[in-house]
Amino acid sequence: MGVYKLHEIYEVKRLKLHEHLSNREIGRRLDIDPRTVASLLKRSEQADNVWPKRKSPHNDSAGKQFIPFITNILEASRSNTNKKNRITAAAIYQMLELADPPFLGLPPVSKRTIERVVSQVRKELGMFETHDAFIKQVHDKGSAQVDFGEMDVIMDRKTSRISLLIMTFPYSNRKFACALPAQNFECLAEGIRWICNAAGGVPRVIRFDNLSPAVSQVKVPEDSPYAAKDANGKLRKLTVDFTRLIAHYGFKFEFCNIRAGYEKGSVEQAVNWYRTRFFAITREFDRDYLKLNNELLQFSERAAQTSHYKFQHETVAERFEREKAVLLPLPKEEFDGAVWVTRKVNKYGEVKLNSNTFQISGEYPATIDIRCTWDSLEFFKDGKSLKKIDRPYEQGKEFIDWEIELSSLIKKPTAFKSSILAKTIPPEVVPFILKHLADDKRRIFSAMRDLLKDNKIEPVMERLSKCVALYADEPLTDFICRFYAYGEDRVDDRPKLSELEPMARLTEQVNLNQYDKLTE
Repeated sequence: MGVYKLHEIYEVKRLKLHEHLSNREIGRRLDIDPRTVASLLKRSEQADNVWPKRKSPHNDSAGKQFIPFITNILEASRSNTNKKNRITAAAIYQMLELADPPFLGLPPVSKRTIERVVSQVRKELGMFETHDAFIKQVHDKGSAQVDFGEMDVIMDRKTSRISLLIMTFPYSNRKFACALPAQNFECLAEGIRWICNAAGGVPRVIRFDNLSPAVSQVKVPEDSPYAAKDANGKLRKLTVDFTRLIAHYGFKFEFCNIRAGYEKGSVEQAVNWYRTRFFAITREFDRDYLKLNNELLQFSERAAQTSHYKFQHETVAERFEREKAVLLPLPKEEFDGAVWVTRKVNKYGEVKLNSNTFQISGEYPATIDIRCTWDSLEFFKDGKSLKKIDRPYEQGKEFIDWEIELSSLIKKPTAFKSSILAKTIPPEVVPFILKHLADDKRRIFSAMRDLLKDNKIEPVMERLSKCVALYADEPLTDFICRFYAYGEDRVDDRPKLSELEPMARLTEQVNLNQYDKLTE
């Protein structure tokens, strides 16, 4: 008797059981011998024997020819103790493809064939690993998991990475995310603040990885005065700032074991979920974190309207509404996640912070305090704020306060030749400034300082460069008048007297007849 497929056997059985036909009638309809019908009815109870078993690669498979090669490769890989770096069947197949000659000169085989051979050889070499069974976890309402992930975006026409603080509630599978520029404590505090406000409450327990903004030391002796026990009794030495955070919000904290990120599998999966869905197509990002975070919140809210992966009869949002009832209330006041550091100002009026250099003062060295938030830096001297700037996250850069730089050059104009301004200003402008005497240089620098806005020197330099190209041969007083008026949107294209007062205090009386030339 030949080999019959499963649907043919079931057709024989259907005719027998449902239409009550005899074996002879079934054979007539299906054009088979009645004795075959009886045999098929018996075999229908043993359907797993219908198809022949797949042959082992050690028998007649074409893959058996590669067994010696694969055995040598796997034997050599035993020395690699890192399980994650062990050689894969796909890598062995690629080695055979790229060999000279390909496939060692033997007839090519499929990738699936090599995978079967590799599996068989591993078994014979005793290389199959055994794993402890996972313990199924039941998550309580109000418990959450938090972790950082990195996402690719397009900033300034090139691919860059931003951080995403993600919080998940495993009971309801509700997800929240907050985009941030880094993974320091200031960003952690801002992310938790944003997410708790979006969730409408504070989780009762939050599980973290051993992230550095929270844990300063993982292995702590039990008798250490700095040891703190998490909700599971694990000892950790917490950072001072993280201690302030948990005291403000009142949640209990848990930490995973070392190199055991799977202990917070819910948030680990959520990191990949945001990466493959929201950031699947690399997004243009203009550093507007508030806008991006609102988009992330709306995206998460739409996803919460779908059915829960396990409890299909209700949505994620419906389960989370029940879970919200057990959340801790939001604190009455927002948490101040700022970190204070003290730095010394050098003789150039600069301070260094996170490998960056900031110009603070042009007068004298001093010790100052810096208030660092996730998006700003504010510099204080004796409790008085000196300046506040947007926080940069670049590394190894020098940030110039051009008002301070120009004020210093007004006091010491002859220092221009070796100054930062001389290296930054357009090359064609440098000879124009150098040919003037010290008092005239002061007048130029004073005008540049007056036209400076938001510490952006580029528009001032562009304006000065164009005026030098047009009016460099005119008397300096006329040049400065044109410099003040150039590009201004005014009816008569003339500068007001009040605009010339700073310049007038540094030089002789301005010849008002020169104003008429501005309309020429």
